Amino acid sequence: MNKKILLLILFLIASTTGLNAGTTRPNLLRDGFILRGIDGTLTGPDSNDAWFFELASDVMDKDTIIKAGTKLELLPSSALEMMITHTKTHTAGTYQLWNSTVTRYKERNYIFPAYFLPVNLKDTKSEPDKKTPEEKPAQDSADNTNDRPSIPPDIMKKINAAREEMFRTSQRIPDSDIITLDDNQQAAKNRNTAIIDSVLVGRTAILVKQKNNKYEFTLDSIGRNVEKESFLLLPCQELEKAEQKQSANPEPMRFNIAGILTKYKGNNYLLLNKAIETYNHGNFNR
Repeated sequence: MNKKILLLILFLIASTTGLNAGTTRPNLLRDGFILRGIDGTLTGPDSNDAWFFELASDVMDKDTIIKAGTKLELLPSSALEMMITHTKTHTAGTYQLWNSTVTRYKERNYIFPAYFLPVNLKDTKSEPDKKTPEEKPAQDSADNTNDRPSIPPDIMKKINAAREEMFRTSQRIPDSDIITLDDNQQAAKNRNTAIIDSVLVGRTAILVKQKNNKYEFTLDSIGRNVEKESFLLLPCQELEKAEQKQSANPEPMRFNIAGILTKYKGNNYLLLNKAIETYNHGNFNR
């Protein structure tokens, strides 16, 4: 009897250990984690036309560490499109990301790039000083793409203020549903950096599943005879939650949404910050 009990206990332990090993989750950064001054290399596209950012150093968020050499997929955005274009002249493809958001969707991390700076990764590593006493330090130049210029403080202040206010309150900004952050457009272009296109706040939209099993949000015209604008949805935790709610409902659902609008190869994309289910109380047809 004792042997049978012992064998049963050993069997249960082995089964539990094997189950835990088979369900080990990958090391992931939290959704919404912001990358500031992270160096890496742009690689791609792959067979699915996806582009990746290969980290040049470890990235740590509390107890989570993503090792150098890890490749994270870059989400479609105006910043990515500008980076791809920039690689035609910056053949090394090495960049530094600023104010770029990490998203999490179905056990994978992605990067939504915002601002980027071209860099020479050799200059970012600590190396022995090889200059002789006769050599003079190089002169500063705004046109030297191997330098590591900083974003002007006034521009960074405006960017951070707009983003933090939207993410903190998720409230409509007075006098406009869509706030275009174009004050920094020319400065961004001059520095080969990408701009945040716009912020969408407090709009009602219908979640629609497409034939390719992907979802789109279509702005709800509430019975008005106007063209309905649609946005392809970028993978993030808020999208995953909305999809779970919709999968349990046979009818298209309405949500009050907020997020960042961007464009990539002529298509409109939305990175969700908020998607709260709303009800029409029978006043309008779905």
